[in-house]
Amino acid sequence: MYQENELKQLYERLKAQYPRYELDFSEECLTMTRLHSRGEVNREGAKLYVNGNLYDQFTSEDVNDLNDLYELIELFFLDIQHTGMKQGNETYIVALKQGIKMGTRFLILMSVLLTAVMIALLVSRNLWFILPIFLLPAGSLVILKVIRKTVFRKYWVCPFCGQSLPMEGKGLSSEMEYVPQCPGCGKILEQAPDLESVQMESNVPEKQLEPAYDLPAPGSKWPCLLAGGITTAFALFLLPLIFVANGEEPLDMVGVGTGVVLLLILLGLGLTLLLCRHAEPEKVQQAVVIVRERSIVTVLGMIVWLLGFVFMLMGIIVAGTPPFHAEVTAVMALPGILLFLLGAWMLLAGRNRSLFVFPDNSVLYISSLGRQQKFAPGQIVSVKLTVNRSIHLMDKDEKKLVSIETNMRGIPRFAEWIENTDLAATLTPTMEKQAQQEEQQESTVQWREEYHTHWHDHIKQIRVGLWIVILLFAAGAIAPIPLFLFAGVKFRAVMTIGALAPVPFLVFCLVFAPVLLFDDRPKNATPEWNAMHIKMPLISVMLIGLLYVQVHYLWNRWLLQEADRNWGWLVRVLAIAVVLSALLILRTPKRMRLRASFSIGILGFVIAVGLHYYVNAALSDPARHYPAVIVDSHADDPDVDDDNYELTIVMDNGKEAEVVVLEKIYEQAINGEPLDVCHRESPFGVILLDIHAPKAQK
Repeated sequence: MYQENELKQLYERLKAQYPRYELDFSEECLTMTRLHSRGEVNREGAKLYVNGNLYDQFTSEDVNDLNDLYELIELFFLDIQHTGMKQGNETYIVALKQGIKMGTRFLILMSVLLTAVMIALLVSRNLWFILPIFLLPAGSLVILKVIRKTVFRKYWVCPFCGQSLPMEGKGLSSEMEYVPQCPGCGKILEQAPDLESVQMESNVPEKQLEPAYDLPAPGSKWPCLLAGGITTAFALFLLPLIFVANGEEPLDMVGVGTGVVLLLILLGLGLTLLLCRHAEPEKVQQAVVIVRERSIVTVLGMIVWLLGFVFMLMGIIVAGTPPFHAEVTAVMALPGILLFLLGAWMLLAGRNRSLFVFPDNSVLYISSLGRQQKFAPGQIVSVKLTVNRSIHLMDKDEKKLVSIETNMRGIPRFAEWIENTDLAATLTPTMEKQAQQEEQQESTVQWREEYHTHWHDHIKQIRVGLWIVILLFAAGAIAPIPLFLFAGVKFRAVMTIGALAPVPFLVFCLVFAPVLLFDDRPKNATPEWNAMHIKMPLISVMLIGLLYVQVHYLWNRWLLQEADRNWGWLVRVLAIAVVLSALLILRTPKRMRLRASFSIGILGFVIAVGLHYYVNAALSDPARHYPAVIVDSHADDPDVDDDNYELTIVMDNGKEAEVVVLEKIYEQAINGEPLDVCHRESPFGVILLDIHAPKAQK
């Protein structure tokens, strides 16, 4: 039996985490009420009610631990809330759909804008257009949050009194705070959930599949048409241009041939996006089950397609610009092809991929490419669930016919059809093992005392400290340029400031990693769990990181350049990124490492790019100067401002190096005027170079 002090302790804990619920504790009985649901706990056990009907019950002998009792009650009310959010609260559902709709339109618009920027880059060959190519995706995330916030404020409004409903979070992170009834007028927004009481499997009566309702709508064709049209237009536009020489530099036919192959691949994929489509079944409304891809697949497909498109265009530009650099072309083109293929498949899947089940139990499957496969009644005799959450439809010989994923729209309806048709359902051996492990895990992310560290007692102070180190990082990324240009601070001093800029932030993250959240909050996390973690403002940090990279780019382009700008540079940067990321991941609790790894990896790489330059520049030896021995020169287009002007020099160690210079220095070199090399070397063997007029002439 539960003791009175245990019930009171349970009451205090529930009251602290769920203040909006109606809680009452009297005469050794605890009652918790939420609209259409109620939980009653006394010394003998607990009873849970939905719509006034008994939903579930258990005795104190069944659940004898107070923490387990708390989790069961919490899980019951959270399940009721999630049911209301997904099915019963029309106001919340409409606001959420509008947010997704407007966000999708904005992403398509940004895709068009980014395409226009890339066209400008191709036409003008002005490298400053590279800056918005990198900044637009990050800026889009900020604008996307603003759009979502605006949409939510417009639609998350009580339909009875017109009052705005609560929002949670501050600034750009503001989101809808779910409420089942209006705090102003008290009107109930959430319909009563239609839940059956928990029964033993043997007592569950067989049910016939009800008539079809709320079937998933077909995927939009416009993302495929937009991406296919842009891709095809670009390929046809660039095909003849790649055979045109740029300035006085002769064409490199190997590079031209490589560019043509890449353009033909681009053209083929573009036509595939335009032409691969399917016709909906004539009697689609008679289908009892329809399974389609989620809209998020299309959204992600647009993003991945755009990334692949950018990489492929950069690869084509590099290939067609003499002299031909096979390694650089491969670094750009190969990831571009892979990303483009993935993005195109996702777009086609969002448009075409679907499965129909008709009243006679015949099945029609439409692939991503629009190919149709029909299966007669009885041809599908079993289904198999794999470890990657795919459902394989099998014939009598255990041969896979088609497969779908469990995260597709219409899967609950499909599962109901499987149950009613008595299809044999099995698991792969790996899936069986995983299922056994998941049986012991909770679907709702709940806080446990075993997670507690001494840092969790200082959440407020740590949150303040987080913004302090972020501001220090931003200041350290921006300050070196004005200090050097306008305040007369010496070069090595400003490089030291740049090298130290991310250090407080990194140290802070390493120390307080157990309470920091490097990913989105789990949607199924309890309020107690959320209160014990601080969400890292990744968008703000990433924007500062991109600024840190761009400032490094300016230093590297206009002042001192790294002599080794190819594989050596990449290996060193990746080594720094791996070390930073590994340290942060190891400090992150094991239960959160998988979700946090991607964000930490991206953050580590961005910081590593700038950190590599600043550290080597700050620790470099005093500059030594010697006459420049120029063995080659190259200008992409001398008639275009801000284009690349490169000189190949011989360093004092006998090795050659390519240095990007200003137009003035390039013209001096072409005219045979004397120039000096500014040569610095770091303790790590990184050489930094600059070419300028002799000091006597400056």
